[in-house]
Amino acid sequence: MEYVTHIERRGIQKGLEIGILQHSQEALVDVLDARFKKIPGTLIKTIQAIKDKSLLSRLHREAIFVE
Repeated sequence: MEYVTHIERRGIQKGLEIGILQHSQEALVDVLDARFKKIPGTLIKTIQAIKDKSLLSRLHREAIFVE
């Protein structure tokens, strides 16, 4: 079994957090695309700039249920 240093563990954790964040951003864009077809590139860039997972989750839910 390979030994994982503290720094490697932090790197792995950070990579997982980035992956989760990117997935949340992509999920929001996917919902908006499915609901409204064309999404402006500026909106996609704005979503990609959001680094708050809870905000992305709220926006995702709102995008699903908005009338």
